[in-house]
Amino acid sequence: MDDTLGFFREIVDPNFNDFYWDFQSDEVCDRGKLTRVFRKMVNLSLTLNHQADKVAHKLNYPSANVLIGEISRHYPAEGAALNAVRAFSNDVKHRAKLNSNFTTRKRNELDQPTVGEDLPEWYYTYNGQKVAVCDSSIDAYLFWGKWFAGERKELKENT
Repeated sequence: MDDTLGFFREIVDPNFNDFYWDFQSDEVCDRGKLTRVFRKMVNLSLTLNHQADKVAHKLNYPSANVLIGEISRHYPAEGAALNAVRAFSNDVKHRAKLNSNFTTRKRNELDQPTVGEDLPEWYYTYNGQKVAVCDSSIDAYLFWGKWFAGERKELKENT
């Protein structure tokens, strides 16, 4: 699939829905849920990272890393989420170097539902800061949705 929007609609979007509703489910965060959510988070991260590769190519950036740097200039929080997904995805694909761990977190006003069982979260440490992979995956997905909807107009073709 060479079309960036087609890849988003046909691959990333279904992966996101599969991940998100299992992640947000109000079931006890036991070994089964942890395994399912982790597997789906990895799948989503890999496809989100590939989405960045495809868009970088389409917009004539030398790499997704350079594209994410440009996104970060205009949309710092979303750029950080894309970079977190990129780092996690590359760590999964290659020899793991990130200091990763797992925990649960309380639900907040952005979760659906906002009350219920705690949610799983995987973290890695980067420059002394904890980076939440599940939340970053959600934010990265939302960025691409906004970009395709024309809501992230500052991101232009590299000339």
